[in-house]
Amino acid sequence: MKFYRSRTQILYRYVPGSIFEHDYFGTCFVTDVNVNAPDKLNTSGIQRILSAYLDLWAGFGDDAFPDPYDEWSEYKVGIPDRVIFEPFPPIVECSRCGHINDLSQLRNQPLDAPTVCSQCGTGKYRQLQYATIHNCGKLSPIPVPKCPTHGDEYMVFEDTGRFVTAYWKCKKCSYTRGMPRYTCQCAFSRAVASDSGEDYKKNMQYVRTNDTSVLYSHVLPIVNLSEESQEKLRQDPQAHYLLLAKLWSLFDRNIFDVARERAATAAQSQGNAQQKELIEALKNQIGDNVSANQLLEQLKKTSELPERENIDRVKSLVPRLTSTEPSQALLEHVAILESLDVIDEAQVRENVDSRNDQSGLYDLDQGFRFARNQLGLQDIWCITDFPIAMVAVGFSRGSKSIGEALLVPFRPSKNDGGKVPLYVVTSNTEGIMLQLNPLRVSSWLIENNLTGGEYPLDDIESWAWCKNMLPKLSEFRGITNAPDDLNIAEKATITLLHTISHLLLKHIEWSGFDPESVGEYILPETLSIVIHSNNYSSFTIGGMVTLYEQRLHGWLRDSYNAAFNCIYNPICEDEGSSCVGCLHRQYNCEGFNQYLSRAILKGGYVPDLSRNVKGYWMISHE
Repeated sequence: MKFYRSRTQILYRYVPGSIFEHDYFGTCFVTDVNVNAPDKLNTSGIQRILSAYLDLWAGFGDDAFPDPYDEWSEYKVGIPDRVIFEPFPPIVECSRCGHINDLSQLRNQPLDAPTVCSQCGTGKYRQLQYATIHNCGKLSPIPVPKCPTHGDEYMVFEDTGRFVTAYWKCKKCSYTRGMPRYTCQCAFSRAVASDSGEDYKKNMQYVRTNDTSVLYSHVLPIVNLSEESQEKLRQDPQAHYLLLAKLWSLFDRNIFDVARERAATAAQSQGNAQQKELIEALKNQIGDNVSANQLLEQLKKTSELPERENIDRVKSLVPRLTSTEPSQALLEHVAILESLDVIDEAQVRENVDSRNDQSGLYDLDQGFRFARNQLGLQDIWCITDFPIAMVAVGFSRGSKSIGEALLVPFRPSKNDGGKVPLYVVTSNTEGIMLQLNPLRVSSWLIENNLTGGEYPLDDIESWAWCKNMLPKLSEFRGITNAPDDLNIAEKATITLLHTISHLLLKHIEWSGFDPESVGEYILPETLSIVIHSNNYSSFTIGGMVTLYEQRLHGWLRDSYNAAFNCIYNPICEDEGSSCVGCLHRQYNCEGFNQYLSRAILKGGYVPDLSRNVKGYWMISHE
């Protein structure tokens, strides 16, 4: 059986191994997903993010995946198209007498057999909406125990609504049996130490088929930028320093133009070196010569690489920086602003002013002023052609956390020669990019005693401060790839970014988009967030542009106010100021709602930091 679903729905809800409710066939299990070949896919970006993700899951399923670099040919990357499924679970019960049967037995009946209970002859069969799962990825129907005297012929399931009190009963002799417990003989169970008090992790878990823990699809976002353009930046011997200089606004020119000039100058300087040697040899023969000295000076100037002074300044501010390879987050941040169609504050003012919309211009001024004074933002941009790709790389059951479950690759399709599938959805959509003020962030961290150091004096010093004091923010992109050994200041920073992102997503209706149809893309090193629509059609509706030009102030103010309230208060505040009523998202959160707390903004206890803090938004406008 097969049907079509939207590509984003497949990524999160209909990947192989998932269970869903079909309108006609009942509860079903996805066995396969047909795919189409993608166009213009940043393959190296997928390799990097998958490799980093598998490193995080080292020892918990990573060995089941081919190496993203050396064994890339073992993967099948495709755009999901059609879902293939079968009924599951196969255990059914009579709606009248409770008789238990199996779909495999019913399939063997003649086509003209009556579609009623084989025992009472009148009741209709319905699926038992329960299954067993294990954190290793195993999924099974619930086991049906046997009566010692009558076998399973007369066994019925007495559903009390709780697995601990539900039981099986033989109608013939009243034999009863609780829900049988059995362990999964898998690598994950063997890894659980017997003396750790966690033997329960070896047991198969009873769940309802619609329980979210049945399957967590691990979806990783990447910016689907041109590999060629990114590689040109990486090839510069001083790429890391050059990109930092651009991030810190040490120069205004387009970085791709600068990179081309630096490459051309470097190639020319090799010829200049030979000319210098000839001139020096000539001077040794004819003596000091004014023309020769002028020529040498000219060669020296033409051999000097563009932006050398700014690169030297960066080096002096971050002396402990040893790697010349820039982080993916830094590269993507700069490439987004330099290579895509981006509307900045000056341009949006010009657009509104050209319409002679004085009221709109006033509201725009209020929005940017509110962003800087109240929210602690430095810049806001609108991106009209944001190239996003979402990649489903595998799944887990029982838990989405590293160490609590195994990461499992999707089952290979029968038509792809055993290759491991990666399901990807690409689109050129629209988004809004926001960047925190590094001076505010550094001052907030110091004031909360989350780190040491002197208060920076300006934006340049504060960027250098963040680079020196928050070094691990450059080692990952997003929330999912955050390493376990972050220091407390780094944890506070990503909690700050992620919480602001979710508040902005919660109130995105100002753009005309539904909150669940919008995603986030977080770049920790550059203190940036991209809020983008999950629109995978061939056109955009312009909702983000309208939000940026006409409704910015209202959107930001509503997001700000939401940090101080939750419909589940005071329980929510007692539990860390993060729940389904205020911050949690059902879909489109790659971090599975981790590193979230409204207390990071308003003040209070932050669970991920295990301490109370002064709120970022409280300090920002004091």
